[in-house]
Amino acid sequence: MSIVGHVITGYNGTPHVSASDAGLFNAGIVGLKRYILGTGEVFRTAVLSNTVLVYPGDLVDQGRHINLPAMAEIHIPNAPVSYQRRDIIVMRYQRDETGVESAVLFAIAGVSAQSDPAPPTGIRGDIFAGAAEDDTYLYDVLVDETGIVSCEPNAEDFIVIEPLSDIQEQMVSTYATGTAQGAYANADKNCRLVKTGKHVTCYVGIGYSDGTTTLGSGTNSYYFSVPNGYRPPSNAVFPAIARMSSGIVRICNLTCNSNGLIYTASSGMGNVTAIYGTLEWDVE
Repeated sequence: MSIVGHVITGYNGTPHVSASDAGLFNAGIVGLKRYILGTGEVFRTAVLSNTVLVYPGDLVDQGRHINLPAMAEIHIPNAPVSYQRRDIIVMRYQRDETGVESAVLFAIAGVSAQSDPAPPTGIRGDIFAGAAEDDTYLYDVLVDETGIVSCEPNAEDFIVIEPLSDIQEQMVSTYATGTAQGAYANADKNCRLVKTGKHVTCYVGIGYSDGTTTLGSGTNSYYFSVPNGYRPPSNAVFPAIARMSSGIVRICNLTCNSNGLIYTASSGMGNVTAIYGTLEWDVE
């Protein structure tokens, strides 16, 4: 027997797309937990006396997209004299008995203690299973008798997710070629670069036709110029293989500096027929 599927993003003759349908789709894209989106002012805060100012932002709580459209002021009372207290600022998702869904931003007060106060516990509901309430923890607030001591993003729930465009940029590889120039005009030089996100892999190959070359040292003996966007933030030194005319293989060092010059960091090695090696670094 066949089972009929529910086509959500399609016309079936009557209104049929629900908030739970949209929530399931959001959860499938963003994730099943609680996340902060990189939109608006990303719920940044400012503290003025006993008030925490929470600026606009968006979050997704188990697929439910919740927006704070304007700055909100959250009042935090002082702790008793010689005591401290931990509060949490939460965005509470709630659904009433008629099915109407809403969200409210407020602070849950903890229990004061003379030292190491415990944070309060909010509501942790499973919206997918029908829970009517759930809290996204935004900020942990430490308070003493004089007022707010600190206001820090909650480590469990304040997870800012990257846009798909940024993630795609990190996954896509681009390619470049180092420009052969500088020392040893008789050399056959080859430099290929692959950048994936901020990570660069550089493949270097240098061949000498006469087999009598003696390696120099320093930027006056450079081989390649690496293009902008691929250069390391500081000197990247890597081992390379040097093959001698006698067939002996030795290790030499190549350096790529922040100006993009690749040069020999080892000197005095004679009768070289080829140098080849690979280096990896991260760009800023």
